[in-house]
Amino acid sequence: MKIQSMHPSSRPREKALEYGIGSLSDRELLALFIRTGTQKKSALELADDVLSRCDELQRFSEMTLNDFCSIDGIKTAKGIELLAVMELSKRIVKPRIGSSVSIHEPQALVAWVNREVGYAEQENFLVIFLNNQNNLLGHEILFKGTVDHSVVHPRDIIREAVARNASRIILAHNHPGGTMVASYADKEVTEIMVRAGNLVGIEILDHIIVGQGAYISLKSQHPYLFEE
Repeated sequence: MKIQSMHPSSRPREKALEYGIGSLSDRELLALFIRTGTQKKSALELADDVLSRCDELQRFSEMTLNDFCSIDGIKTAKGIELLAVMELSKRIVKPRIGSSVSIHEPQALVAWVNREVGYAEQENFLVIFLNNQNNLLGHEILFKGTVDHSVVHPRDIIREAVARNASRIILAHNHPGGTMVASYADKEVTEIMVRAGNLVGIEILDHIIVGQGAYISLKSQHPYLFEE
């Protein structure tokens, strides 16, 4: 059904004006960005197709231009617009993790890590760099792929930490399947990093594993890994 044929109270734009933008569903918000449909599908129906492709927004941040354009009715221009929406939302979120922020809100930090890598299809190894007051100096995804000692190189992490004048770091990576159990390799990498950090006076505060919105802290579950 064409949006123009719908009752005014059911049209996304009119509904937003009447009840506020927060009243719109994901598909209705997405339809506003898509703006126009095709001869066969309305903007709402195209929004349904996009949501289906990205698992109801869970994989939206991973979608590429080719992914969007492979959906019938989404051409290059519309695909670019959707990418722009995605990039803007990332930039809005990222300033929350800045040099003036201290790590005194673990839940906020975990939520941010989940937004960064929690829904990625492959493992991403993220390192968060801090000074001795636990103020954030920056972060970097340094490795992608299966997390083990052959992929994660302590010297690269330490080199980056030294370059940023970091005295403490937090390790984080995702489990794409969402399984919140630390593997042998996860523990081994943690131990290796703790030993490497001790040699140069850089403290490993924690190793966080995230996935699909959940998380575990190796510091909480396996504190012996962090003993000198």
